[in-house]
Amino acid sequence: MRVRTFLHIPHEGWLVVAGLVLCVWLAVHEQHWVIGATLSMACLFGLGYFYDSERTLCSSPLAVVAPVDGRVASVELVHDDYLDRNAVRIRVRTAALGAYCLRAPIEGKLREARSPEGDPSEHVSWIQSDEGDDVLIAAGRGGLLGQRPCMVSVGERVGHGRRCGLRRLARHIDVYVDESARIKVGPGQRVQAGQDVLATLVRKSTATETT
Repeated sequence: MRVRTFLHIPHEGWLVVAGLVLCVWLAVHEQHWVIGATLSMACLFGLGYFYDSERTLCSSPLAVVAPVDGRVASVELVHDDYLDRNAVRIRVRTAALGAYCLRAPIEGKLREARSPEGDPSEHVSWIQSDEGDDVLIAAGRGGLLGQRPCMVSVGERVGHGRRCGLRRLARHIDVYVDESARIKVGPGQRVQAGQDVLATLVRKSTATETT
């Protein structure tokens, strides 16, 4: 499944823009020119905010690509409480006027992530590849208005670098990869969703042969 757009703007964006256009028409109809002009500027900003251009997607199957446009804020070795493993957390601070759609960092099926207490997580999406690689996408609580980053049902597939959700109001997105992954970015680096590689996965068999 992938999030569809019309003229590179998702349906959610068109609803907001249509509401603003209606307000502009009402303001002009009532000859409130200043309000109409202000709302017209808001319409233009809305079009820019929700715009999501096509991308030349990364072709490397082992690459973990950026899910959103932005700048890498941190790269840290942490304990992943959701999958009970050591992982590298790559935090990407989202660009205010970057792509509105969130893109899948790897290809695979969406699985249900659960909190350490065993409850379904409200802000984490877990993608597992056919080879058993696990990548988590997490947003700050409330950052996505109470929805998971990936807007697909558990068990559905997402394509590598394809649209699979919306970033909405998330200030940053965290990507968790296994500690064996080769990290390709550092703090301060700009990344584009679906194109730039955050890390390269290392297959378990390859890691065993190396050791």
